[in-house]
Amino acid sequence: MGHINIKKIALGVILIILSGISLLAAFYSLEVKPGLVAKEQATLKKLKASEAQIRRRVKDIQKTKTEGLPTVTMPPTGISKAETPKGEAPVGAPLKEEDKEPVISLKTLAEEAEDVYGPEETRRQEGLLWVDRKSSKLIITLGAMNGLLPGKQLTLYDGDKEIGQVAVDLALDVVSFVHPIPQSLELLQNNYYRVVAE
Repeated sequence: MGHINIKKIALGVILIILSGISLLAAFYSLEVKPGLVAKEQATLKKLKASEAQIRRRVKDIQKTKTEGLPTVTMPPTGISKAETPKGEAPVGAPLKEEDKEPVISLKTLAEEAEDVYGPEETRRQEGLLWVDRKSSKLIITLGAMNGLLPGKQLTLYDGDKEIGQVAVDLALDVVSFVHPIPQSLELLQNNYYRVVAE
């Protein structure tokens, strides 16, 4: 009689283990596997989108080289040639290809910035002017996205009072470097002013 009970108990334990394994297999196939497949598909979509974006940028670069669209070089860094660190080209030496300043296409810059900042930034015609007294530069929070090009004149306000104009020297995506017309930097007493593109 004890021998029959041991067989029944062993058979019961084996059936319980098999049902546990079946339960785990069902959980994996119904819950875990679809989640893994969805993550894999999302990763593939991101990868394809990245590849498409890279192809688009390569086409834009090639188009810029062939069409000769207007380009802008980056502003100087403020480091004199005499201060060049060791390992860089000495003063007066011709620049290597990798040492040349990057060239930026305004059209490509504006398209990429519009994707990043959205249409609200494009419509904005009012910004702030910051007077950087340390470097004697004037920077405004409007750029190529807002339709600014080098030479464009903007009205300068101190509160609601019109105090003069500034002209764009270099327009980047959402900021620009400007200079005052006709006054000098010393006449601007505050560090921040309101600027309007009309």
